[in-house]
Amino acid sequence: MGLGELARLEGNHSEAIVNYRASLAAIYDGSVYIELPRILDGIAKTEYLRSKLEKAIRLFGASETLRKQMGMVIHIVDRPEHDKHVELLKSRVSVNEYESARAKGAKMNFQEVYQYAMQESQ
Repeated sequence: MGLGELARLEGNHSEAIVNYRASLAAIYDGSVYIELPRILDGIAKTEYLRSKLEKAIRLFGASETLRKQMGMVIHIVDRPEHDKHVELLKSRVSVNEYESARAKGAKMNFQEVYQYAMQESQ
């Protein structure tokens, strides 16, 4: 996860996706399920930077739902960057497109969101 964050912040989006997906695969057995929303957020931020807007929005929707189900919140130090990316996404698509993609992500179960996050975007 940390290597994904570092690569994304350095602008190496391909390496970021590889590292985020590796961390997602590592927690797939559920042993560190609590990290799933943070990993999804990292992939979403990177997909935004790769101009994969719908995928980014869906992943943010999925991570939001997971946090609610787990009774978690975004850590205070992560909140500004998270909100910045959400606002950037909202500025690049219509309200209807944003809400539709977010709702699709919010409806995904664990298996669906895992598969969606792991697949390469077109």
